[in-house]
This record gives sequence, C-alpha cells and structure tokens, in this order.
Amino acid sequence: MTKVGFAALVAAIAIGSVAAPGYASTITDKFTFSDASNAVLANGSFSYDSSKHGLIGYADLSAFAIQMHIGSSGAYDLAFVNSGVSFVHFGFNTVANQFILGLADGTPTYLSAIQVAGVVRGFIVTTSGLPGNITDYSQALGPVPDTWTKYSITQVAATPVPATLPLLVSALGGIGLLGWRRRMNDV
Repeated sequence: MTKVGFAALVAAIAIGSVAAPGYASTITDKFTFSDASNAVLANGSFSYDSSKHGLIGYADLSAFAIQMHIGSSGAYDLAFVNSGVSFVHFGFNTVANQFILGLADGTPTYLSAIQVAGVVRGFIVTTSGLPGNITDYSQALGPVPDTWTKYSITQVAATPVPATLPLLVSALGGIGLLGWRRRMNDV
C-alpha cells in the first residue's frame, strides 16, 4: 500500500469515528408493585435513552407498559398515555433508580394516566407514605383500589444501538477513495 493509500485509509477511519462517535444505548427498567403478601398488583417496564440523566418523565420514554393485576386487569402502554388522557404523571430518577412522587392534576402520584372523556379507564399509583394505593379504572368495574407496600425496579442490560449509516458511508467513501487513488497512480 502506498503512503497516499495509507493516508486515505487513515482519513476514512478518522471520518468514520467522528461521524459515528460511539454507541447510544436504550435502557429498559422493569418494575413490580406488590402487597404485604408479595402478591403482584401491577408490573411493567419502561425504556429510555442512556443519555438521559436525573429526573425523566413520559416525554423521555421510548416505551412504556403496565399490566394491572387488580380490577379489570387493564394493560396500558405509551400510546395510551399519549392519547390525550388526564391525571398524567411519570417520575423516575435515573441516578437513584427510583420513582419520584409528583402531581397529576393535584393528586400526588408515582405514575398515572386516566382517560376521563368517554370510556373511563386507566391507572394510578399513588402514596402519601407507605403503604401506597394503586387503582385500576375501568368502565365496567369503576375504580378498583388496592394497597401496595413495596415496589422493585430491575434494570435490564442496555441495548447498544450503533450509528451504522455514518460508519458505512465513511467506509465506502474510504474504499472508493483508495480505488480512485489507485487508478490515478496507474495512469
């Protein structure tokens, strides 16, 4: 390989490393709310970008799901939360790895979203100390509350998401540059 070809290869690698500075990660946390007998009242998961630090809310999430095991056993996701519901709050501290109490239309909650127009449905997890309250709302049963005494959060391994397109373009550009330089040297 000539000095010019080697320099072109080094330049392509440098451009690729700048264009694709590393890997972003999606962090997924799983949570469970249980009662005094360790019966699961609700569980679910949420995902967010690893660049988010400190307090995050629904707007910071790339995915959210909660499955209630009380009342109508409702299942709710991020699409439901973003559908114009009321009593919306999600507070999570990524540093302390714990839910943060906040206000949803004046009600202190950890996480909530309730559809009040039309068919009433949704969920709310609230507390003013331990034990806390958890409620599944449905049109058929109305609000079905229960008492939770503990919650757990488990972080699933972060999933790397490579910035492949800039890396691919720089690699193809480097190969093309090497081929062009080789043809120019043959002429």
